[in-house]
Amino acid sequence: MVRRPYSTAADDWRELTDTLIERYLDVLVVEYHIGAATRAAHRLDLLNLERWLGRHSKSSLVDVTDTALVRYLSKELARSPTLAVRRRRTMRRFYAWLKDVGCRDDDPMQGRRMRNWWTTRAKIHIPPRQARRLELALTSRNQMIVALMLSCGLEARDIAALKLRDLVLNERVLLSQNRRIELRPVLLKMLQQYLDNARPRLLRVHDSEYVFLSPVGSPLYPAMLRDTVASLTGKFWRSRKREERSAIH
Repeated sequence: MVRRPYSTAADDWRELTDTLIERYLDVLVVEYHIGAATRAAHRLDLLNLERWLGRHSKSSLVDVTDTALVRYLSKELARSPTLAVRRRRTMRRFYAWLKDVGCRDDDPMQGRRMRNWWTTRAKIHIPPRQARRLELALTSRNQMIVALMLSCGLEARDIAALKLRDLVLNERVLLSQNRRIELRPVLLKMLQQYLDNARPRLLRVHDSEYVFLSPVGSPLYPAMLRDTVASLTGKFWRSRKREERSAIH
């Protein structure tokens, strides 16, 4: 990061956000040697944040609060997890630079992790009956994920990248990272039930080529998948400990 503060006062930058973004992009080019496509992506992410702040919080990029940033990222995460991950990366680097050059006294993105945004994501109203069906679909999905991890040795990134074309069910084969993994009959039956019953309930606006989907119908990313498995593992061991205590008493 640049250690040389600019002579322009922090208050002046509130009216010069376009110039501020361009200076930040110049720093990225000089220090990190980013290309034209990466520079354009960073500019698009920051301009999108600036437009959202103007509509919803009436603040600028410089004086925005951490609460407003969490609201913005939670909405982006509910809409497109992949894009939200990229924009989080852009914002973390941008606000660390703002603090470094003296435009802010704090870094509102420091310590913000994706799991925190997922728990505060934009809420979607779902009728009780549909919510129950969604819960059953997620349970089936999670059981299928854990079964593939244990039986096939797949990692989180492998499962998140699985697409429908990677499933050759008539040959009882799963393709992953140039490997042909033979599926046992029990695993094949579980997978077929998930594809026929659970997965259609996770689809939303359009079909997806990915096998495992989030509650909003978008593809899972590895960080979310690892958090899901960690939560399931924690519930399992807590249940085992309760059973052991009850057996002792």
